[in-house]
Amino acid sequence: MKPYLQKLKCLGDETRIRILRLLLISLEELCVCEIVDALDIPVYTISKHLKELKNAGLISEQRDGKFIFYSLINAEDNFTESLLSAVLNIPGNIFSDNNDALEKRLKLRENGTCVIGMKG
Repeated sequence: MKPYLQKLKCLGDETRIRILRLLLISLEELCVCEIVDALDIPVYTISKHLKELKNAGLISEQRDGKFIFYSLINAEDNFTESLLSAVLNIPGNIFSDNNDALEKRLKLRENGTCVIGMKG
């Protein structure tokens, strides 16, 4: 029961929902700096939420040099798949600013990967 409760508790936070939504719509791994810039939230706050999502078994991370990339886990159970589907089914207009910011940020990639780190 504990893993299920952990996932449900994890989704009780707006920032974590927004992070998951970015990963769901991007259909690719995202660098932590891309998530920071898309949500316009400080890196230390995003890092805290990414750790919670990872501990709940909803995302994974991969380091590539100085960059850390996050992606959704492959949902191997109906429960996790249903949770991710629920996040994806939240009306998109709620996330339009984040989606637009992510789209602009992803255009800065070179050869399909983040290369610039944090903006500004």
